[in-house]
Amino acid sequence: NHAEMDGGGIYNNSSYHMINCHFSGNSASEGGASYNHTGGAVITNSSFSGNVAISGEGGAFYSNFSQLNFQNCIIWNNQAEEAESTESESIHVTKRFSAPTASLSYSHNLIQHYHELGEGNINGTLAENEPRFVRYPSSTDGDWLTKEDNDYGDLHLNETSPAINAGDNLADPYLSEQSDVTMASLAMDVEQKDRIRGGTIDMGAYEFNFPRTLYESWALENGLIIDRKA
Repeated sequence: NHAEMDGGGIYNNSSYHMINCHFSGNSASEGGASYNHTGGAVITNSSFSGNVAISGEGGAFYSNFSQLNFQNCIIWNNQAEEAESTESESIHVTKRFSAPTASLSYSHNLIQHYHELGEGNINGTLAENEPRFVRYPSSTDGDWLTKEDNDYGDLHLNETSPAINAGDNLADPYLSEQSDVTMASLAMDVEQKDRIRGGTIDMGAYEFNFPRTLYESWALENGLIIDRKA
């Protein structure tokens, strides 16, 4: 998707909760994937890669008069052509006096150019912590507007990704009901495949597909969660 002004995928001036979403190949003047003006947004278990702010800030997200809360997300390999900082290639939060309420909070995320401070975040300033998508998005010729040669990538995780088993189960609204086995069984990723395939929910839109043992299948059918890290 492309917007001549702001928000290549989403322009928001209200509030919303986004879960299990995949954004790649979006472009706009500012906020390649999303521009948030006023209101607030909670973004859970979503992946953003290959989005571009063509003439401004916020390769993935631009926040103006808005509160952004990221949980279990991966934001990597986005671009802002006129970014004032490397952080703005991923997320830009307006900090001038005209937007005193703009804020950013994040936990259990992997965000490029952002450090690991905050609960469960992986240090996105280190190249070795890249999410290791199966295939990164590429415009091939450097221009997402020439769609015939665009490769929107494959944002599934490969088996060495640091994002596997690195999320927060309680961030998923279906998994937050710990006592309700039926609710937990409804937790799905963007492809409607089961969450919790390795003990803990993964970051991003796609759950890594661990092969299940017979014991794990029985445990999940009975509402138990197996921790492969133990």
